[in-house]
Amino acid sequence: MKKRAPTGPDRRPWWRRPAYRAVWKAQRALGSRVCIDVGGDHRSSMYVVGSSRSGTTWIAEFLNYRNEYRYLFEPLTEGVLPELRAFRRGQYLRPGDAAAAYLDPFAAVLRGDVHNRFVDRFNRRVVARRRLVKDVYANLLLRWVHDNFPGMPIVYVLRHPCAVMTSRLANSVRSDAGYAPHLQRFLEQDALMADWLHPFEATLRDARTVLDQQVLWWCVENFVPLRQFAAGELHVALYEDLVTKPHDEIPRLGAYLGREFHPSVYQRMRRVSLTSGRFSPMHREGSAVASWQRSWSDDEVRRVMQLLSVFGLDALYTDEPMPRPHAIAELMSRGPVRPDPARASRVTAAAP
Repeated sequence: MKKRAPTGPDRRPWWRRPAYRAVWKAQRALGSRVCIDVGGDHRSSMYVVGSSRSGTTWIAEFLNYRNEYRYLFEPLTEGVLPELRAFRRGQYLRPGDAAAAYLDPFAAVLRGDVHNRFVDRFNRRVVARRRLVKDVYANLLLRWVHDNFPGMPIVYVLRHPCAVMTSRLANSVRSDAGYAPHLQRFLEQDALMADWLHPFEATLRDARTVLDQQVLWWCVENFVPLRQFAAGELHVALYEDLVTKPHDEIPRLGAYLGREFHPSVYQRMRRVSLTSGRFSPMHREGSAVASWQRSWSDDEVRRVMQLLSVFGLDALYTDEPMPRPHAIAELMSRGPVRPDPARASRVTAAAP
């Protein structure tokens, strides 16, 4: 028997209703091509940064749930903006680096002076006074950005490494899209190695398995910003807490940004992000927090924890899905602590 269409008021979420979807598509079609940006300097921008596949797009979208911002999507993607050609993937810059090749074009992005079909592809704002700049290639630049562009709020997103790796590996099946670790790009940066990664050089060079390389990629791009900042200098958004405790986390985020969120934001947070692939548990009625546990064996998870322990990041993430938020302040207060070389040697020796 053919299923009868529902009668009465449309009970679907508002973002799935035809009228809203038609308006949204029209806004995006226009905003991705035409945007009059009158927002002023970097202080009119908000910067959302995190590892790829960590939920940054989802967070950026619900932050812009009322279409109040011009949305600039991942401007540091290699080969997209000629103005940013000096930046390599995984670029690290010391906070005091004032080289014009980096500073000037980055300032232009934060001022909204650049227009590009890729960067503006999700933008729905035609006349903008504020910007939301979202990137997954800026973790190692965060202190440089913070010090050179004061007054701009930074939302730094963290998600369990096993969840990030699961999503990266699943999506790399259909497209590389920057999901290969390429640890050599860290080893080739002298300033990065001298400032932060010298104690881990042997571990990085000796990584042979896909698992080890993926874990170490996550460790590097999150160890450095966690050590460079003190608690309160930026907002650390834990993905798992936003998913499971939004009514606690949204007011905390709003307090940092100096804005109040309308209650409708909680409904908007239920919507799957634009870059959520078909492998996402959100498309398969799975748990966005715990679904990674089905993808890894106990031995593999133990190996992940071994490598996290070298960087001290096992204080924040364990073999359980939820993070330990209290560890954030402790990690951020340590600065460039040198780990125990004997521990690093034991973990390297234990590699499969």
